Amino acid sequence: MKFIKIPKNISLKIGKQYIELKGSKGSSVIKRPYFLEFELVDNSTLCLKVKEIYGNTKYDVLTNAWTNNFLSLNSGLSSGYIKILKINGIGYKLEQSLETNELFLKLGWSNWHKYNLPKNIHIKINQKANLLYIFGNSKQVVGQATSQIRAFKKPEPYKGKGLSYINEVINLKEGKRNNV
Repeated sequence: MKFIKIPKNISLKIGKQYIELKGSKGSSVIKRPYFLEFELVDNSTLCLKVKEIYGNTKYDVLTNAWTNNFLSLNSGLSSGYIKILKINGIGYKLEQSLETNELFLKLGWSNWHKYNLPKNIHIKINQKANLLYIFGNSKQVVGQATSQIRAFKKPEPYKGKGLSYINEVINLKEGKRNNV
């Protein structure tokens, strides 16, 4: 049996096949595992119990994995997640289309590249500091969107140009030199 504390700003609705969560940063629906029984205690604690017919250690491991996903979702719906990319390079530009939820990137190429942002992902571009803020309520979706945007132009090892995480250390290689 496991007990999960639910924050006060999260409302929980347990259905037959899905669990719906609503918080200050949005809402989410997750599939209810078939091997778990759920019980809401005091409107602030969720009790998880493996059904007796599935009572072995394999399902305890799955329960732990599901619990970690659920806790991550709780945290995201109450406070949110953020990742920051740094833009290194002369002439590199990012623009956001608010009505179509798209990001346009010009990263050393002659044309713009378009990236469609996933649902519940928001961005903010700071042109002066060359930073791109990516935030949302799902840790996995924020990380995946950040990784896909970074894949357009990863930092190259000689000058460090490209999109890098704010705390990423880029080891620059030494270029060719004449031994005269």
